[in-house]
Amino acid sequence: MATDWGEEKPEISRRLVGRVSCYFLPYWRLGLGALACIAVGALIGLVPAVVTKALIDYLAHPKGGLMPLALIVGAGVAAALAGGLIGVLQSYLSTTISEGVMFDLREQLFGRLLKQSVGFFISSRSGDLLSRMDNDIAGVEDVLADTVFGLITSVIVVTTTLALMLVLSWQLTLAARVLMPLVPVRSRPIWALP
Repeated sequence: MATDWGEEKPEISRRLVGRVSCYFLPYWRLGLGALACIAVGALIGLVPAVVTKALIDYLAHPKGGLMPLALIVGAGVAAALAGGLIGVLQSYLSTTISEGVMFDLREQLFGRLLKQSVGFFISSRSGDLLSRMDNDIAGVEDVLADTVFGLITSVIVVTTTLALMLVLSWQLTLAARVLMPLVPVRSRPIWALP
């Protein structure tokens, strides 16, 4: 007799979200650090656009010799280095959180398995049990690292980029926002090619 693992997807409710959120509570400081790294990384990601604008402005009207040009290029290089370091720190923090949650889940699951009766292990296939402990919980890491942190990163990057675009030229930003939905329409025939 095979064990029913409940293959149907659970209904998302406040109780389920609260239960899942409890796994993140021990890592809230690391989570704040990861969010700070995401925000700082998004701001540093805007520097190339500002540097390019400054470079074009300088080359259009060169004043003050080569010193302003050196400062502009130096700012771009420094931003690239700082962005790389922030990215490494963000990866470290997000990996630490996801690995910690995975460890907690595996420890909880293993504790539950130790409390099961002998009949449970007779009626269950050992491969199913190992698959649940290994593959399913490893899927949690993918959700945490890719989905949760990826979604937060995307929202912050889009927000900061849109804010910079509005500061630089609200007219061009508005024109780009109006024309942006037309890009996929014109690209559709290319996607349809075999």
